[in-house]
Amino acid sequence: MSPAPQSVPGDPDLAPDPDASVVFIQHHVPPIQAGEYRLTLTQEVEVDGGHEAFVTQAELAVVGERFAIDPSEIHSVYPPMNASGEYYNVLAHVVLKRRTLPWERSPMRGAQPTPASGRDGVATWLALLVFDHADPVPKARSATVRDLVPTDSTGRMAASGIVTYRDAGQLDPGQAFDDPCQIVDVPLDLFRAIAPNLEDLRWLAHARQRSNSRKPGSLDTLPAPASDYAVIVANRLPVMGSEATVHLVSLEGMADYLPGGPDLPPGAHTIRLASLKSWSFESVHEVQSFSACLEALDAGPLALAAGNAPADGASEAEKMVYDALCGGYVALDHETRDGGRTVSWYRGPLSPYAVRRTLVTPIASADAAVVFDPAIGMFDVSHAVAWQIGRLLALQDRVFASQLFRWKLSARQDAVAAAERAILADKLGDRSGLTDLGRAAAQSLTAKIAAAVGTDVLPATPAAAAPAQPSAAAEEAETPASSAAPPARVIESLARLRLLKGVPFANLVADEALLPAESIRFFHLDFNWIDALVDGAFSLGRFTTGDLERDQSQAPDVHAAGAEMAAGLRSGAPADAPATEAVTGMLLHSKAVGWWPGTEIEAFGSDGMPLRLLRFETLAPDLLLALCEGVVAKVVLSHSPETVHFGLDEPLDQKQLVQSRLIKRLRRLDRRDPGRPPEVPVPMRDAERLVVQIATLAGSMKASLGAPLFTAAEFAMEMVEGVGRVTFVARGGHA
Repeated sequence: MSPAPQSVPGDPDLAPDPDASVVFIQHHVPPIQAGEYRLTLTQEVEVDGGHEAFVTQAELAVVGERFAIDPSEIHSVYPPMNASGEYYNVLAHVVLKRRTLPWERSPMRGAQPTPASGRDGVATWLALLVFDHADPVPKARSATVRDLVPTDSTGRMAASGIVTYRDAGQLDPGQAFDDPCQIVDVPLDLFRAIAPNLEDLRWLAHARQRSNSRKPGSLDTLPAPASDYAVIVANRLPVMGSEATVHLVSLEGMADYLPGGPDLPPGAHTIRLASLKSWSFESVHEVQSFSACLEALDAGPLALAAGNAPADGASEAEKMVYDALCGGYVALDHETRDGGRTVSWYRGPLSPYAVRRTLVTPIASADAAVVFDPAIGMFDVSHAVAWQIGRLLALQDRVFASQLFRWKLSARQDAVAAAERAILADKLGDRSGLTDLGRAAAQSLTAKIAAAVGTDVLPATPAAAAPAQPSAAAEEAETPASSAAPPARVIESLARLRLLKGVPFANLVADEALLPAESIRFFHLDFNWIDALVDGAFSLGRFTTGDLERDQSQAPDVHAAGAEMAAGLRSGAPADAPATEAVTGMLLHSKAVGWWPGTEIEAFGSDGMPLRLLRFETLAPDLLLALCEGVVAKVVLSHSPETVHFGLDEPLDQKQLVQSRLIKRLRRLDRRDPGRPPEVPVPMRDAERLVVQIATLAGSMKASLGAPLFTAAEFAMEMVEGVGRVTFVARGGHA
């Protein structure tokens, strides 16, 4: 992990280093708990030697999750849902997007989750229960809050022998007994065998802070400087060779039911819990870790053919077809305007090699961008498709289309008005306000009118004196309309197109064989295709040859502005950043995208310097796109630090794996000590069920490290495994 992780206890005087890769924080206790509050404002004034008080009151309610959690609050889980791998040494965890969620309620009845001091741990009301197939596994079922309300003060449900939340009948503002939820019924003896005790709950939740600079995100907003997450960790290992099911449950007010608590009501045999999240995974002998999953990817350029060149006796046509396939082209069915059917070449903007910029814009129509290859008798419709896509995307965006059309219409009207004024001034002999542009426009328009009617429409120009200095009004009248800046919305939309925002994926990758499952493909951005795409969008309002000429004069400035904005949209570059000369990137099609959300990327050039990310976005649950400024020589994909998992180690002298005899090798909190890091045994509360004594393990760590301050933050930093990193290096001329 680089830079090194930091731990920060829940002390308001301590702040994390913003440059750290990941910061561990003991807890984030919310400043105000869920419930009803009354605010009272009293003002005393002195009146005639006496005091009079004016009182104003307001009532408010603070609400929070209780019997269900919004699925959007779940950032990720580990091990991933439905994954298979060697998880025998992993404590499952769930990452929550709201940093205060684990401490918004308490497992103790009537208690507020507030520490006595900044260094005291706070028990979380959330817990992960890990079930093995032999337990048996309780099934979550749909219910309502009413199904969690006990019928007596001991927490029992009538005479059924089921105990549940004693205070479930006291609803918070905004809650109702008919609210839906998921519940599980767990045998009490199993629950008390595998659930964490009250002291464990002080160590099984912590917060992490992580920078977003290398994370995938959309172009809609720039990434935030940092994100805070909360993490809930399990206290039980999954059994090797078995499927495990995990339930995130609420333990609000259930301290008496936890292991080590008071005796339960007589006749109770089942405990009913609210299941806030559940998933399953399988712990097997084969490796399917983050690194192993990425290392098994099929890596290469984005092309159908990358080897097996034609034999020596192959025809020229066969060689040309092979070269086209190596260049990223695919042959697609093409229905012509006259109803004929043929096959044409197509390649999207993602080329397996660098392409020289040759396309001249503006283009009169899509047909004007079609290229015919007489050697093999096939059309290349790549740029024509790009132009048409740009035009269709522009028409789809009503705001862009209307603003672009109004701007062009205004420019056209200004040009006509300037030409008319110039003609009148020239014919009437008043040349004092004419510039070279106005004189040229007037002469051009006069010639066109004369050709149309066969004669001059105005008398000949009389002799005039030497022109005087142009007035300010005349200069304004003769200012070319093309100098007026286009609307910012137009520039922004064109910039997004340059980063392929909104372009259908089928036009980026035209054949699924280009990007098969479990593959990573590298490419260069073809600026010819991008120019055609942007020109198609810019073509709205282009009706006549005059419009085409005006677009020809306006397009360079507009396209340059869009390119500059595209360079700064994702990375936060200044507005005057130079246009990007080369853009390369990668497409990752793998289940790893969904299993490890938040995967990070670092790209480097041939000089070893890091490249700026222009776009890094998850396009689908198993698809990731990255665009980098410059030519990529090396790409490093790493596991997201806020989701790194808790892992244990095997003893070096253990000849055969015994899960109940695992250890934990510790990091030294004082990094100046070069000695061998200490290791501590992992104590088991139930060796057969692989239930870890978390509080005892934390105490052993503190004693072994000699740490004067050891909180859930330090415990988390010691428990996490290192971040998996996989490096891909460019070969040959391909990215």
